[in-house]
Amino acid sequence: MTERWRGNHWIHYCLVIAGVLVLVFSWLRNPGMIRSGFYTIFREGSRIALDFKHREQQLMESEHFRVRYEERDAEAAALVLAIAEEIYDPINQNLGYEPNRKVPIIMYPTNDSLTGSFGWPADEGALGVYWVGTIRILSPSVWATSDEGKIDPEIFRTTGPISHEYTHYVIDYLTGGNYPRWFTEGVAQWEEKKLTGFAFSNPFTELYQQNCRPSQQRFTPKSNAKPKGQEWQEWIYQELYPLIEMDAGFDYLPNQMLAYWESLMVVKYINTVYGSECLSQIIKCLSQGKPINQALKQATGADLAQFDADFRVWAADQAARESIARNN
Repeated sequence: MTERWRGNHWIHYCLVIAGVLVLVFSWLRNPGMIRSGFYTIFREGSRIALDFKHREQQLMESEHFRVRYEERDAEAAALVLAIAEEIYDPINQNLGYEPNRKVPIIMYPTNDSLTGSFGWPADEGALGVYWVGTIRILSPSVWATSDEGKIDPEIFRTTGPISHEYTHYVIDYLTGGNYPRWFTEGVAQWEEKKLTGFAFSNPFTELYQQNCRPSQQRFTPKSNAKPKGQEWQEWIYQELYPLIEMDAGFDYLPNQMLAYWESLMVVKYINTVYGSECLSQIIKCLSQGKPINQALKQATGADLAQFDADFRVWAADQAARESIARNN
């Protein structure tokens, strides 16, 4: 009996060593997939924990979504589910995603309760946030109302956060969390614009009209003479953030409107210059654990540094042309 146990013990020991070696070699060959695996565990644990935390709230479900809400917000919850179902198929089809469970939404009755769930200061405003497996939104009863104080479905449909945040959800699940911030923000705005028509406007149009010049994310009046096309384009190019700054430090960039607009322009650049299939190819590469530099190289032929430089030249030209045209 003892000898048999010792034999089995050594077999188990060897299997553990073999398993460790497999993990090590897998990490060396594709560290992105290992990171994604750990992130997936963390994300699903966080999703379950948040749902448990809100288990005492009301629950309303549709075919593909489930929303937790305060009892007084039943009308708002029904509207959220209706709009969510409208955008569900188009976004999934555009991005090639097939969900395997209902998407969780937590609806907060006040801005303070939404921002407080992240530990943000009370003066931080947001209509919606996607974070590790769950979409969190501010009840439309707080902000999407008519002059009579009733919830206006059209306001929520056209300016609400559902399409934007659901796109974040899809990108996160498709790639296992393997994406830079500028990429997910750009794709989310791209889908949002197609579905609702909303998008941040060119931030340089008004500056040109006011005869201001960009300077390190600060805009200051200069001479009375408006700049010519090439001169204006060069100023804009200097103002644009390098993509490497628009990842972990995205929320700390001093000009948030510019950062979001630039993220949208990156996705527009990909679709315009390389075609719509290129975006799908980048997402596929990211889903395989490849870093963004390798994904861009495989999909566009340019590494991140070259892609960034080419993109900013293109974006500066687009912004300059549009701002000058709108002011002539």
